Amino acid sequence: MRSLFGPRSSALCALALAIVFGSIILCGLSKFTRKPFDTQLLALLPERLMEELSPELEARVKAKLTTAEADRVTALVEVPGNPEAARIARRAFLTSLLDSGLFATEPVETPNVKALALENAAGRLLTAEDRAFLENASSAALDERLAATLLNPAGPGILGIARDPLGLYDRWVLEKVATLPVQEAEDSAVGASGDAKASDGTATETSPNSAPDRVLAVRGRDDALVVTLRVLSGAAETGEGRVGRALEEARRSAQNALRGVEGAEGTDAAAVSSLRIDAAGVPLFTDAAATRARDELGRIGAFSTAGVLIFALAFFGRVATLVLLAGSVAAGFAAGLGVALGLFDSLALVTFVFGATLIGVAVDYGAHWFAFAPSMPDPIARRWALAPGLFAAALSSALAYGVLIATPLPGLRQMGILAAGGLLATLAVVLFWLPYADRWAPRRDTRLVRFLEARLPRLPRFGELPRLGQVALALAAVVFLTVGAARIEWASGIRDLQFVPAGLAEAQTRLSAALKLPSPAQVFVVSGATEDAVLATEEKLLAALRADPTLDIHPLALADYVPSAARQTEDARLVREALLRITPRMTEVLGAGPQLPDPSPEAPRITTDAVLATPFGAALGHLRLTSEADVAAGTEKTVAHLVMLSDVRAEHLEKLRALESVAGASEPDASATAAVATRVRFVNLTADMETILTRYRNRVLESALAGFGLLALVALRLFGISNAWRALLPSLFGTLGALAAFGWAGIPVTLFTTLAIVLVLGLGVDYGIFLTRSPTDGRTAAAVLFSGVTTLLSFGLLAASETPALAAFGWTVVYGLCLVWTVAQLVRPRKPFA
Repeated sequence: MRSLFGPRSSALCALALAIVFGSIILCGLSKFTRKPFDTQLLALLPERLMEELSPELEARVKAKLTTAEADRVTALVEVPGNPEAARIARRAFLTSLLDSGLFATEPVETPNVKALALENAAGRLLTAEDRAFLENASSAALDERLAATLLNPAGPGILGIARDPLGLYDRWVLEKVATLPVQEAEDSAVGASGDAKASDGTATETSPNSAPDRVLAVRGRDDALVVTLRVLSGAAETGEGRVGRALEEARRSAQNALRGVEGAEGTDAAAVSSLRIDAAGVPLFTDAAATRARDELGRIGAFSTAGVLIFALAFFGRVATLVLLAGSVAAGFAAGLGVALGLFDSLALVTFVFGATLIGVAVDYGAHWFAFAPSMPDPIARRWALAPGLFAAALSSALAYGVLIATPLPGLRQMGILAAGGLLATLAVVLFWLPYADRWAPRRDTRLVRFLEARLPRLPRFGELPRLGQVALALAAVVFLTVGAARIEWASGIRDLQFVPAGLAEAQTRLSAALKLPSPAQVFVVSGATEDAVLATEEKLLAALRADPTLDIHPLALADYVPSAARQTEDARLVREALLRITPRMTEVLGAGPQLPDPSPEAPRITTDAVLATPFGAALGHLRLTSEADVAAGTEKTVAHLVMLSDVRAEHLEKLRALESVAGASEPDASATAAVATRVRFVNLTADMETILTRYRNRVLESALAGFGLLALVALRLFGISNAWRALLPSLFGTLGALAAFGWAGIPVTLFTTLAIVLVLGLGVDYGIFLTRSPTDGRTAAAVLFSGVTTLLSFGLLAASETPALAAFGWTVVYGLCLVWTVAQLVRPRKPFA
């Protein structure tokens, strides 16, 4: 090692290190420019999140559930009891949003009756009420229904009298239209040219973006109007709060529009006070979270940066030293990041944030290097003196982080590689590059360093305390750990990364209730060999859902619009029999009988493609995951549909899971080339993510335990049995004490708590090794204190965050680091280790 640290070898090592670092960073940078950080939480999770589904089908479900509403905002403009005021407010609200340049209109289809004349629909689409009527209807009842259809003032119906003399298809269409949460309304506040009307009826100038648009209202309420918009790409992620401000400005515009027409017919002062505009959607949550994160990081970052700079300047006395210290950590972090990017296609943003915690550990090495500069001015001699302790500390911390690499979870492997690689790279920078920048190292001790160097070695050790003090301190520690551990609550932390403002959550709840919005977190996936097999199983599932009165859930399924072949055949038989019975009467009145549907299995029937080509397709298209065409092309193995659910509550989940058995009696479709059983799977994305995050948390704790075992072997090799415990106890007590503190505080231990535990473990081992190796050296104690204070300032301030994940991380660092430093001082030996 002496030859490696010699002047000539050192120069070659520095050059080689520069080449290797440059190559690694350039490789990672090139990959990063092609595919930046993945900001979704799902990027941390295994590809197989929904283990009950095939990998191909799971990918389809994820795409449907996570991207369908990614850029859509829905607003509800409501003026109770005043439809005219609601229309005026809606028009002003919409115009203001379009003028902001952040939104574009999102077309919403409402069924046009003329476009619903499906081929082969006659006799094959029946409501449940009509099916029951036909099964039991007398000839007289059928004649009455025929007469009612003929006398209908709306005309002969969608399919015409000959094809649908009983109006069965008309009734089916009306029933399906009535299930849609919105209906088209007339906008009396908009003229034919799209201009708004003032209170006197004259046209007023509007935004060039505000073209004539269709007005949608909540079904059955003409005073509650729906606005659906698309947020332009990137507008919600900036952290500037532009989307939220645009909505607030639009709300004020709506209020001002109502004030401008007060006294006009249909409006009054009460309309302004009763106006309510609820808006919700993924972009609003993204905008709120990004804005809060930016504000918090700016505020906390400013305090942290200022605190670190002030303390570091007081400690070293030279700005150039601070630059070199920060540069060494930045270079090591960049190298670790390059290695991680080189091994993975992309990194999760949370991985990057966690990897930044190595700053709190890596700053230790540079702090020791510069702290000993005044007493060891020769950088080569200083390197030789400090290298063993620095190498032992870096290797032990890298092992603590590195155990994450052995886990089967991709997010943890990314974190382990980034952190372990960054620590070792930082050590290499300190040992091989900083000696060539030693001209900027401090040449004399500052007043703070002299004070700490003199006082820290005088701090009492545990063995120097009075006997009563030792007993009291040991007893307090045992009680603290035992009671705290018994009170620990465990949680997955799935909601800790979410910042949901109360107003947004309430608006989302009201909109979901008013519009019966389906939940993206709980769905059924029905799969089978053919489209017809899937539709038949869906019919069984829907029947089971509606048969249980305690499941007050509103399902949305393709089978409600596309009956299975068996049901279509049976319905055609029922209709044919009924039409045969009214044929004489119809011939007598009209001179011709009806066109009879063909009930044979070979007759053409209604297909999913045909229904999706109608205006209903806008509301149903996302329910089809795969089709028979996909299976025939070889891109998919099964046909699969989604069944979406709304109004799902916690008490429903167990019963919904039990409904997976409704396909138990289904047989493989005989027409399929391969026998593929029809299956029903209930997917609870929230529960699946909680399971995975809980598994993450447990694996992190297991990895920390395994890492501590490796560190114990290193400590035994370095210090022997008599002193190894002194190097290990600070990290052990710090991690256990941090967990116990959460138990005392009643705060659940989550994944983000355990991630901070790994940081505490690494710091504890570093402090233990340094103070066990040099227990009487005031400079070592000062460097350790410097590292602890800067880590608290860097990460402990996260405890002030309103984001639960960041707050948990910060409090863990605060609890753990304070305990680590205290215990390390108490158990340090009396004499330096030889």
